[in-house]
Amino acid sequence: MSAILPDETNVWKRFKQGDLAAYEAIYQCYYDQLYNYGRKFTADCFLIEDCIQQLFVDLWKNKARLATPPSVKNYLYKAFRTALFKQLKRADRTVYDQQKSHTFVASLSTETQLIQSEQQAELYAWLQKALNCLSDHQREAIFLKFYDQLSYQEISEIMQIEVRAAYDLVHKGLTRLRNLPNLQPRLLISMGILLIMALSIWP
Repeated sequence: MSAILPDETNVWKRFKQGDLAAYEAIYQCYYDQLYNYGRKFTADCFLIEDCIQQLFVDLWKNKARLATPPSVKNYLYKAFRTALFKQLKRADRTVYDQQKSHTFVASLSTETQLIQSEQQAELYAWLQKALNCLSDHQREAIFLKFYDQLSYQEISEIMQIEVRAAYDLVHKGLTRLRNLPNLQPRLLISMGILLIMALSIWP
């Protein structure tokens, strides 16, 4: 699961006052998380890195005018998602509407498939197919909820949707997973653990 910067509100306030160490702490804590999130939308590593770098450059330039958000992590995710979608729009010359359909990839890699039993192998195979049955918005909402441990309010702000819509995406996505065929009741607990693992993997 992703980390949260300890005492992030005070760190943010120090950053706003020009504390370089606080600025670096924010960068170090959230860079990999933002990169991982960006990889769910595009395989263009350079584009993702450019967006993150520009985000932090803009933060430093505008630090004195920035408010102190209730959640620094949520603020960064929302700003990064907006910036990334703008760059994706420029790259393919299509309109990227953040509230409409977009690609969000979540897949299992061979490096993580340390299968210890036939039952676990069966679950991995099922989970890979199950992830492909969810919509992109459902995968993104579930990723933010269970891997990044965000609230529905925070998810709604990042995805720019209503709180109820964020709840529905997660609820309907999980319901769809539970109702898929060939899922034995004893595998439900393992499913939750592996789902978080799957969503955390860079494609």
